[in-house]
Amino acid sequence: MHRRRSTCALALLLVSLLGGCAALGIPLVGGGQSIDMNRWTLTDMKVSFVDEPASLCVTQPVQLSIIAALQHKERDKEKTVETFRGHPGTARKRGTLGFETFAMTSPQGRFDEAGWFYPDPNPLNTVDGFTVHVEHTPDPSFNADLGLRPAYDCVTDGGAMGAAGSMGSAGPTGSDGEAGEGGSSDSDGGRGGEGGQGGQGRDGTDGAPGPRLTAHATVVRTPHHEHLVLLTYDGDASGIVMFDSRESFVLRASGGSGGSGGSGGSG
Repeated sequence: MHRRRSTCALALLLVSLLGGCAALGIPLVGGGQSIDMNRWTLTDMKVSFVDEPASLCVTQPVQLSIIAALQHKERDKEKTVETFRGHPGTARKRGTLGFETFAMTSPQGRFDEAGWFYPDPNPLNTVDGFTVHVEHTPDPSFNADLGLRPAYDCVTDGGAMGAAGSMGSAGPTGSDGEAGEGGSSDSDGGRGGEGGQGGQGRDGTDGAPGPRLTAHATVVRTPHHEHLVLLTYDGDASGIVMFDSRESFVLRASGGSGGSGGSGGSG
């Protein structure tokens, strides 16, 4: 009985602590299910990106944010909710709005199923800025358009690197130990011999040398920026980058990383 009372007391303490964390707005764990929209009707929505940036970096993903007013289909109940933040595997979805009932499109990039926007990697396709269209698929009359400037101060490097080396092979398995001697009917058998040690894993191979690149740079003016650097490179690899002329930039042509060593053999 004493042990059962202690277990119940511990359970009550955990419930109290978890409830306190929820009341303080501290996320406990990721996961859970977002709101079942089969039970709700959308009556209004506001669309932006998380933290409402004035511009978008041309190389970094950012997540869409939708704040929606909902009316319960069967009860006299209303509430306002926001789409979950983060990636599906770690985001806390419970009590939040999912993205599955929204269509999200942009000529300057793509969206994934969790509302993350990935800009087009070709900077020439984003110099005029980003335009985004969002609509509620069950009722397309609820829709919104966003327009944001491109930002380049986040672009700090570009180029290419050699291929990585391959992983080394695993070491050989150790030899078996000798079998123990049999015992009599009233005694245990003898102890078996120890197995041999596993061999060392093999070294990984060297990474490939860095590529040979030839780069050309020029200062350009775009609809939203007076001085940007347009840099193109070709040779063993090719690409195009646009960055802020006031920021430092590194063009890389580094060798590939060496392959990791193989695992040691089992004893």
